[in-house]
Amino acid sequence: MESETRAVSPPVAEAATRGSPLNPGSRIAALDVVRGVALLGILLVNVHLFRGFGITALLEGEPVEGRDAADRLVEILTGTFATGTFLGLFSLLFGIGLALQLSRSQGGRFGTPRLLVVQRLFWLLLIGYGHRQLAGVDILFPYAILGLATVVLAGPILPPRAAWSRGLGVLGVFLVAILGPIAANLDGLNTSAFVLEERSESAQELLGAGGVGDRLEVRALEAIRSQSGVAFLLQILGWMLAGFWVGTSRMLQALRGPPRPLLLWGCGAVAAGVLMRLGMPFPIGDPGALRGPDGVGGAFGTMGSALLVVGVGAVAAGLSIRAAAAERPFHRLAAVGRMALTGYLLQSVLVKSAFLVPGARDALGSAGSLLLVLAVWGFLLAFCPWWMRRYRFGPMEWVWRSLTYLTLQPFRQRASVVQ
Repeated sequence: MESETRAVSPPVAEAATRGSPLNPGSRIAALDVVRGVALLGILLVNVHLFRGFGITALLEGEPVEGRDAADRLVEILTGTFATGTFLGLFSLLFGIGLALQLSRSQGGRFGTPRLLVVQRLFWLLLIGYGHRQLAGVDILFPYAILGLATVVLAGPILPPRAAWSRGLGVLGVFLVAILGPIAANLDGLNTSAFVLEERSESAQELLGAGGVGDRLEVRALEAIRSQSGVAFLLQILGWMLAGFWVGTSRMLQALRGPPRPLLLWGCGAVAAGVLMRLGMPFPIGDPGALRGPDGVGGAFGTMGSALLVVGVGAVAAGLSIRAAAAERPFHRLAAVGRMALTGYLLQSVLVKSAFLVPGARDALGSAGSLLLVLAVWGFLLAFCPWWMRRYRFGPMEWVWRSLTYLTLQPFRQRASVVQ
């Protein structure tokens, strides 16, 4: 049982016994790469939420000026394939991180790893609250709340027994695949201001009698605007619990093995997920009477999204392992992953600043916003490796760790460390 519940290397246990942060050298590089991919992908959806590009108006049948075929294509691709995929992957990784932290050895100045994790989540909650007030779009605050829920569900025994951990994994899958989508259709639970209670007559008509592109567009726009509410949070919690299961099982050992199985399984999951997401606009029954992830199309969309989360993560991990992650080009993604908190906040600052320029919101359509996303990606892929060559942590990671451990952490990189 002990070997099955621990996925912690000796450096991790040693650092935990001292009650100090992990040495960066003991990190799993492939996880950093996957985290970098997830962070960059999240911006594909968030840029539309920052801009407020009239999704509600479109679903209500109101015309939006200056919108062309390129804008429409970007909206369809984003809503169909990016929405839920990268945020789900990021949530899965968050759960894995919680599992590794809670599986540390007892001891140190904090007494138990649970207290350390709770303190860490408390500071994340405050950071998220501040970010929400400034940016209006935030995931850190709910992550802290749902992380605390995961800590409670982890049970009184740490590390948790294998059967308990598997039970959390099953609960997570249930939340992602069943309860979350059901909650999206229950009156009173889908409370997000972003989700329309009823579609307009024009949107209903497109779903019922429009072409495939029309139906894909309506579904994609709804998906982007549904990134909030109780149903959405249930699915995020589900991914965290599934990640917790992964982090306490032997599955992480695949990241230390040959990349071929990860790549094969990942490509298969991505292919199946794409096909299922493309089946989203084909519900059974009267489309005009349906809302949310309904019918066979909705079920396929939910399963497809889950497969995309797992598949994209597996492919990114497999490619990073094959390229040794520390070498080009994956060292850049690994650096972004190690600076995930800083990168997330920087994305908000850069995109929000761009839209504060007079006329930018009107001038940048969905296609123009994609160019802005690419520019931000380029900045992060250049800035993060440069920073990590000089410093042990990202600036916000250093602040977060110092607050968590109640002492200033070492900041500058040793001269002997070469990225």
